[in-house]
Amino acid sequence: ICRKCTRWHSTYADVIISARRALGAKNTTHTVWRTQNSLTRGYRDPPNTPDQPTQGITTDTTIEVLWNPLKRWEHNGAPVSGYILDFSEDFDTTSFRTVFRGMKTRFTVTKLTPDTTYTFRVTAVNDVGYSQPSIASSLSTTGSSVHGQCGEG
Repeated sequence: ICRKCTRWHSTYADVIISARRALGAKNTTHTVWRTQNSLTRGYRDPPNTPDQPTQGITTDTTIEVLWNPLKRWEHNGAPVSGYILDFSEDFDTTSFRTVFRGMKTRFTVTKLTPDTTYTFRVTAVNDVGYSQPSIASSLSTTGSSVHGQCGEG
């Protein structure tokens, strides 16, 4: 939305031309808040769907889950206020549990079972609503460690 005239402009060029005419100066422009979608549609929507999460550092009982933040134009007119990370065990995509809510774009899930595959998805949130969940990622913990067994008696 244009800060100077408080209305939506159809293109960035319209903003520049309108500002120059209104201010009567050749090289003066005013600042606009815009996103790719809201600029042309004139209203706000829930954010776009986040990218598929990926696996970071992993141990036998933890998985670090990473995802890309949405770009400014993917917010759809309202800034992203957070992300929700859900997970499910062994490819069960019907019973996701939320393990993280916040602005970070990485989270380490703890207290997992060794040598197990989990399914993760991310949802973005703004003050208009929730995005569609990302494509789910299947990420696995490493195998369990065996300590103190050397075979000697």
